[in-house]
Amino acid sequence: MRTRSPFGNTFQAITDPMGGTIDPFDAVIIAVAAIVVWALLSRLYRGRAGAPPLSKPEAEHRFATVFGLTPIERQEALISHYMAKHRCSRREAMDIAMEARHTDEEHW
Repeated sequence: MRTRSPFGNTFQAITDPMGGTIDPFDAVIIAVAAIVVWALLSRLYRGRAGAPPLSKPEAEHRFATVFGLTPIERQEALISHYMAKHRCSRREAMDIAMEARHTDEEHW
């Protein structure tokens, strides 16, 4: 069966495995809807990247938890390193260090 699109082009209808036919324009709409749903769901499950930044006490507590086995001198050196490298505040440096550690753990 041949159908006409609103743009004047003639398309062959797609026959599905169940014996019916699907208009190519409908197939495009279904594909676009699937992509939009996928984009929304991936944004919901993105995790830490989409979360708001932690407040200072929360960030310090989480940093102390993540780097609990690291000596305090090394923790301070790590924070200083990220502050100098990214020219950011202490809290932002802690967030960057925790994100870098998380990325490193996922890599291995």
